[in-house]
Amino acid sequence: MRMSQRRVSAVALAAAVLVALVVAVGIGLWAQGRAPAPATAVASSPSGLSAAMQAMPGLGASRPVGANPWALLPGGQLTSPLDHVAPPVFKANARGGLHIDAQAGVDIDRLTGLYGRDEALQKIAEAVQALPAQAQREARGLYAQYAQYNQALTTALGPTSDSPSLDEARQQLQTLRALRAQYFGDQADALFGQEEALQQRLLDDAAELMKTRKLSQDEAIGQAQARLGQELASKP
Repeated sequence: MRMSQRRVSAVALAAAVLVALVVAVGIGLWAQGRAPAPATAVASSPSGLSAAMQAMPGLGASRPVGANPWALLPGGQLTSPLDHVAPPVFKANARGGLHIDAQAGVDIDRLTGLYGRDEALQKIAEAVQALPAQAQREARGLYAQYAQYNQALTTALGPTSDSPSLDEARQQLQTLRALRAQYFGDQADALFGQEEALQQRLLDDAAELMKTRKLSQDEAIGQAQARLGQELASKP
């Protein structure tokens, strides 16, 4: 099993800002491949594991959730938590190409983070085998774009602090948006717009709480996360 070594300690937003939100609201959707997660996996530790990966059983969680992910099969074979990750859910559009939406963004991020190139491409081939040939080509192309973007993002963000400020998180989000526009063009908003809007909302709410209620940054982030998490959880 391979964890992507290209993930940095704070992709898009620092761990202090988004980990709790991602874990509380989005992990189930991200891990199961359902559309769309409220925020894509955000790398959050020096080890390079994303918040979503850390929360998945056997991939860094402090307490396993549910059945033991490393249980032995009857024949003595060790199971893997990747066995429980649902395949990507790609769709074709009316012209026979790949349907680009937030789910496609979640799936590509998940494939890049969990698998090496060959295995990721195999997962894509299996997911799109019933789609038109054009959609199949565009799915492979989207993966290649994301791999290039991931490498550029690591370089662009550079070293990040363990306890970043909200201003640093805003700068990271700006860098993220610029790179996504560069690598995905007109498709960037469809792929990542929902995620970025939630990240921006969380930052704005935390800043407002610090200003109006004189809360510490950690307190403000916690309250902003709780508020947004409740709103998302209440939606169908």
